[in-house]
Amino acid sequence: MDARLTAAGLDVSTSAVRAWVADLEGALLAEATVNLPMLRPARDAVELDPRACEQACRAALTQVVAGRPVDQLLGVTVRTPRRGFVLLDAGGEVLGLGMLDARHRGGSVLPRLLAVRAEEPDRWAATARVLSLHDWLLWRMAGVQVTEVSYACGTGLGDVKARGWDRDLLASHGLDAGLFAPVVEAGALVGELGEGWGLPQWLPVVAGCGDVQLEVTGLGALADGVLTIGATGAPGAQLASAVPAGGPAVRVSTHAARGLWLLETDTEGAGLQAVLRAVARLEQALGRPAEAIVVRGSRLEAQAVSQALRREVHVTSGAGAVPAAGAALVGRAVGAHAHLPALPKTLLDSTSGH
Repeated sequence: MDARLTAAGLDVSTSAVRAWVADLEGALLAEATVNLPMLRPARDAVELDPRACEQACRAALTQVVAGRPVDQLLGVTVRTPRRGFVLLDAGGEVLGLGMLDARHRGGSVLPRLLAVRAEEPDRWAATARVLSLHDWLLWRMAGVQVTEVSYACGTGLGDVKARGWDRDLLASHGLDAGLFAPVVEAGALVGELGEGWGLPQWLPVVAGCGDVQLEVTGLGALADGVLTIGATGAPGAQLASAVPAGGPAVRVSTHAARGLWLLETDTEGAGLQAVLRAVARLEQALGRPAEAIVVRGSRLEAQAVSQALRREVHVTSGAGAVPAAGAALVGRAVGAHAHLPALPKTLLDSTSGH
């Protein structure tokens, strides 16, 4: 019998729910995928039926543990896109469709919320709570309404430095602070799992964190000065920082550990030069060279980046990053880990241009 301590998780995208089980060393032991119908009422919106998403999550978790021992599970966590929301009435009933992805709406939830208020006054008048999809799933699992801080930042209504809601900003838009749930940090113990999720009832439910934050944590970027970037053809670059300092074309959000923030920028096109420009923007915002650079891609792509920068880089495919980080969050939450991973040797190799 496998006696390894394990964790389970849900990874929700715009098209599917992936459930996983991993051990606390980050090894992926099982996964199951259930497709989600994508609803596109307009070119710039991706919406979902939260109830259908919940059913898919329940089915995926049930499938992923089928035939597996569950007595070594320590807890379960969740990751979803950051820029979305679900509206609830005073009785906790869902009001219409939820929004899953707001990237085409100005990069935050705020413009879409204001659009609902202006265009659907009856729906808005009935709204008693605004939750991200991550937070709504935690509530459905554990019966507690909270907002993990990176999802609060994803609304465009968070105080990134203070790691909470920006009450002045809420007031300036005429938004009642009572619409928004209390903020918790990533890895917070939220409650105990209810019935019908395919896992043992009373299993600890642990707050996850933003989709990008959890992935880069699994890549080893949970230390000040660690930069992660997709190689040619992969979007986005991120830099962990002990200071929430942004800059031109650099967004700032919270990271998966208290006292760390995540600086983010787009690669703005394909090719090596786009990658180098993204690195330069992030290091300019940080005010110093990165302590380490992690490239998601092939060894050849990483070597090209290393040679262009004249610096050593680490290379990883990124496979297994989300379950590894999610399992570490669960382990930390229940006391099995004193810290989250730094640079997991199972994920990273090193390549140098020298």
